[in-house]
Amino acid sequence: MKRFIAMAAVVSFGLYTTPLTAQEHLVSPELLRGRLSEATEQRAEDLAALALTLSGSHVDVDVLAATLTDAELHDVAQRAARLQADPRAGTSGWIKWPLIVFAVVGVSCDTCID
Repeated sequence: MKRFIAMAAVVSFGLYTTPLTAQEHLVSPELLRGRLSEATEQRAEDLAALALTLSGSHVDVDVLAATLTDAELHDVAQRAARLQADPRAGTSGWIKWPLIVFAVVGVSCDTCID
């Protein structure tokens, strides 16, 4: 009896649904290319901002950025830009570089815990 009800449900679902074409399910290629290029440009800008802040330190930004997602990199780049714009946002002098590295590692390790 259960098998009959299950088959009836499957058949009725198949008969009463509206068939959709593949084009209605997919994102258009133009929209996909546009979003990918925006994400690429944003990541490049974030890498440049982070490299500017960490210039003079012994941190390899490319290696550091390889461990971060786009959102994490954007967050760290915004923090670095705020630090460059307002030195009171953090400490100045030699102590700022280890703190920035510590913040970047903390953000990247935050996802490791989940």
